[in-house]
Amino acid sequence: MKKLLTIIVLSLFFFGGAQATSLGQTEKLIEKCANKRFEKFFKDDLINLSFKEKTTKERLENLNYNIVWKNCEKDLKQSEFAMFSCH
Repeated sequence: MKKLLTIIVLSLFFFGGAQATSLGQTEKLIEKCANKRFEKFFKDDLINLSFKEKTTKERLENLNYNIVWKNCEKDLKQSEFAMFSCH
């Protein structure tokens, strides 16, 4: 019984860690997309000049950046859905 419990706990620990890593990678992809799109669409905006020094949390406080972030998030989810529905 102890062996079974140990296997279950280790499995949950392993897969939970893998899921957290996956979420971190997804967030990095969204951030990269949002940064590129924001620079592209708001390149003449004075706010864009100071964005490079700010954290992601600080950037998300900007309404325009937040909208770009949500669009990137939506695009990523749609591309993942398309990828999984093909297989």
